[in-house]
Amino acid sequence: MTSSQPQLTTDEEKLQWKQWNPNVKRQFYSAVGLQGKFVFLGGSDSGQVDQLSVDSLLLFDPEKQKMSEIPLLNKDGQRFSLKAYQSIYLKDSKILVLNELKGDLQVSQSIGIVTLKDLDSDAPSAIYEQMETKSQYPFMSFFNDGIYQDKLYAFGGFSHLEIWCFDIETLKWSKCEFKDAEEYVENMTGFFVFNDKAYISYEPNVQFAEFDVENLRFCPLNNKRLPCTGRYTPCPDVSDGKIYLLKEEEREVWCYNLENEEYTKIEAIGFQSDFQKYFVKHLYNGQLFVYEYEKKIFWSLQLEASLKPKPENLSNLQQLMKKFLIEAPYSDISFEVESQIIPAHKWWLTQKSKYFMNMFSSGMMETQASSIKINDMNASTFKAFLEFLYSDHVDLNDGLALELLQQADKYYVPLLKEACEKYLTENLTHDNYVIIGQTAELVDAVVLRQAVVNYVGKNMKKLKQRMDF
Repeated sequence: MTSSQPQLTTDEEKLQWKQWNPNVKRQFYSAVGLQGKFVFLGGSDSGQVDQLSVDSLLLFDPEKQKMSEIPLLNKDGQRFSLKAYQSIYLKDSKILVLNELKGDLQVSQSIGIVTLKDLDSDAPSAIYEQMETKSQYPFMSFFNDGIYQDKLYAFGGFSHLEIWCFDIETLKWSKCEFKDAEEYVENMTGFFVFNDKAYISYEPNVQFAEFDVENLRFCPLNNKRLPCTGRYTPCPDVSDGKIYLLKEEEREVWCYNLENEEYTKIEAIGFQSDFQKYFVKHLYNGQLFVYEYEKKIFWSLQLEASLKPKPENLSNLQQLMKKFLIEAPYSDISFEVESQIIPAHKWWLTQKSKYFMNMFSSGMMETQASSIKINDMNASTFKAFLEFLYSDHVDLNDGLALELLQQADKYYVPLLKEACEKYLTENLTHDNYVIIGQTAELVDAVVLRQAVVNYVGKNMKKLKQRMDF
């Protein structure tokens, strides 16, 4: 097994956890993370489990530090009170409510869907629709669950070391007869999907196995284990093949890469609790979010800096140019982006971008100005943009690649546009092909547009099933 051991770093070099306390008064027992936000269901003003009945959801946006109450309506538009105890985010802003509790704590056999709309507007809405299932609900709760190929796979439930499948299209439960299932289900800690394959994590010391649905078996990934002991809980979201693991007692964060099967420790400080099972974990756009039920506190960690390639992976010239950008000796121009001042060098920018060449040689007011305000990019995107201009290299994720693709088109940086097209072509999924196709059309990215067309043609049946749902 190969593992990446962390180098010694000072506190100044480590990543910093941020904390938000939005003063949530209601006690919630079910929450999901989606698109960088948290949605809370099945809350109780008293905190009692037998009073989990509310007619609204709560939406928390960590980026805006804003908490919004969303009225819950039925399909007829009437206010609806939901008794939800467990929920799973499906797709397209839909949440599957696995079961509902009655006053005597008996489980009903119903399953519902909550559809969220206009989450980024000032008036988001939530519509609940009860589903008439065609088979009995197998047991009260699941230890682990996940969506794969438009089916919900549920693992365990009280003493049941079993695997059940809920077909979203046929609304039918069925038991999966996997080989040696009990061994994996008993020690399972998470479920993940990457590149149209499903994986699980299991103890001891966090091992991974492919969840092979066609052959009804688990296939261990070379039995590689985390290079240190302890109990870890994973974040269910996967980013670029990376899974993040949170050590419950020692506040450690590790990254496991499914592509090269390497572990990397994330050096971070500032987290003041222990990672426990009652945390909701969500990964979005390079940030790791967690919510602590007991203390009602949100935490976030910006991960992008920790995942940049080691300096030895870059050429000496690239390293030199990145240093030249960061230290900015002899800078003769600066950019104001979101109240940050970022220095740079006119001559170098004119060599890398036709837009800047025209700007600084056209007699425009920017020719004489010592500072230019940037309004079409946020600070992190602009820094990534400059990093590529100086070193011909930048670490991409889906969100950043989409942003930089548009900026590369506007600022006439063909190499960056090509790099973004290549990244997005290689990372097309059922969830992002629409926005990628729209962006490709917007900037006339011919290669990327054709890749989207090919992807749709290859996956037409699955995509149509998702649209019908």
